Order: sequence, then structure tokens, then C-alpha cells
Amino acid sequence: FYFDHDIPKPSNASNPNPEKDYLSDLSDYKGRLGDYLDRNPTEDEKDAVSNFFENYINTIENNTTKLVEKIKTALDNNATVNIEMFGSASAPASESYNKTLSERRLNSVKEYFFTLLDKEKYADRLTISYNPQGENAKVYTPDGGGPYECTKDFATRDEEIYSTTAMACRRVRIKVQEKE
Repeated sequence: FYFDHDIPKPSNASNPNPEKDYLSDLSDYKGRLGDYLDRNPTEDEKDAVSNFFENYINTIENNTTKLVEKIKTALDNNATVNIEMFGSASAPASESYNKTLSERRLNSVKEYFFTLLDKEKYADRLTISYNPQGENAKVYTPDGGGPYECTKDFATRDEEIYSTTAMACRRVRIKVQEKE
């Protein structure tokens, strides 16, 4: 799950609750492709951004639905499922802000996930844990580069926000383990 750049607001500095639901945030992010292309001047950078949007941002809903269906099938077959969610952020804001931002992203994805998965139905065999990492995460870019630290020093403010490395830092990762 990927997120658009979050402009730090004092009102959000310690608020781990999302302002909007994940699908609204995702829709806004998709609508900003032009901004990202404009701020990546070389053709290689533009190709990387287009690839990121096409192969990662635009496929999230479909991939999430497939993942939830696999989880439901496992649970319906009496398996135990453990889901771990890891939230991260790019580095433009303070470390404490980014930690809270990771929590907001985790909460947003959690709520989206639960609209697709009946947590109460499977409560006895479903465990979900959360790990807000802020900018203290290592990520790989969609082109296979990395691992990069989200605290990487960027040459410009635009690179810090609009590069595919920064884009890869603004996400929630989900790890699913099934036990028979």
C-alpha cells in the first residue's frame, strides 16, 4: 500500500488517526501522477515514475482483494493466520512526525482491510500486529534498487518528495503467515 507525500501539519503531529479513508487517499495519489512526472526531469526518471504508478499504485486494489480472498479461504479451512503490518514514511518531516504518520497509514490500511475481511468472524484464528517504523525502514524501489534507508539525504527537496526512492518509503507492507 503506497501513499502520497504528506505535508506536515501541526494538527497531525501526534494524531495517529487517518483524516480520510485509504481509497480516498489512493484516488488523490493517482490523480497526482502529472505532478510527479513534472518533478522528475529525465526520461529515465519519468519512466520510473510511470512504472511505479502503473505497476504498483494502480494495482493495489486488485492485489488487496486477491490477498483478502486467500486469507478468507485459509481461515474458512480452519487455518490460523497471522498478519503483520509495517508502516513507513519518507524523511522530509521530523522523526516523531514520521512515526505518527506511519501509525496513521497503518490505521488507514487496517480500516480498509477490515472493510474486506470480517475480523470478528475469524477472531479466534486471526492475529494482526502493527509496527510503525516511521523513517527507520529499509525499502527497495520497484526497479529492484536498494535497500535504501528512508532517511537518505537527497540533493533537492523535489527529489526528497517525488523520487521513486522517496515514493517507496511512503507505504504499508503486509506480511501474512498461515499455520495449518
